[in-house]
Amino acid sequence: CSSYEAAGSMRGDVPAITFPVLRESPGVVCAVSTRIGGVSRPPFDTLNLSFSPGDDPDCVRENRQRFLASLEIPPEGVVVGQQVHGAHVQVVGRSDRGRGVLGPESVIPASDGLATADPGVYLFTVSADCPLIGILAPPARGIALAHAGWRGVAGGIPGAAVEALQRLSGSEPAEMVAVIGPAIGPCCYVVGDEV
Repeated sequence: CSSYEAAGSMRGDVPAITFPVLRESPGVVCAVSTRIGGVSRPPFDTLNLSFSPGDDPDCVRENRQRFLASLEIPPEGVVVGQQVHGAHVQVVGRSDRGRGVLGPESVIPASDGLATADPGVYLFTVSADCPLIGILAPPARGIALAHAGWRGVAGGIPGAAVEALQRLSGSEPAEMVAVIGPAIGPCCYVVGDEV
C-alpha cells in the first residue's frame, strides 16, 4: 500500500485484488496479489511472493518485480517488515525505501505492521492464510499495513496500527478508512477454543 504516488492501472499478466472504497482516494494504491502470473514451480506455483517457505529466491525476486511492475510501483520505493506473528508496528520513512523488497537480509526486523506518512514509500507484506489490514488516514496523510494473524490480533496489532497512524498523521481514528484482505476461512482451517 502507498498513499502518495499513484501506481496507475495494472498491466501484464499479474492480476490483483483492489478495494473500491479506496479508489476515490487520489494517490492511493492498495492491492492484494493472487497466485497467478509468476515463475515459481510447484508447490509454490506460480506467484509466490515470500522468501520464507523454501522457493528459489530468484523466482521470488522475479515474482515481486512482476507484481510491483503490474501496479507501476518502483521496487526501490518499497519497504518490507519481518513478520513474526507479533503486534509491533514500525514507523518507516524515505530512508527505509528498498529494504527487504528483493531479499530478506534487509527487512525491517520483527515488524508485523508498518506505518508511514512519507510520500513515495510503499508498504509491502505477505500472507498465506492471515488477513492483511490496510489503513488510510485521508486525505492521503499516512498509511499503515498490518499482518493480522490471530496472535497479532490477540496482541493488539490493529489498534497499534491505528495509534501509529494517528501519531504520524494527526488524524482521528473515526476519519481513517480500513480494508481487510482475503484470508483463510473456517472451511479450511481448524481453530481451537483457545483462539
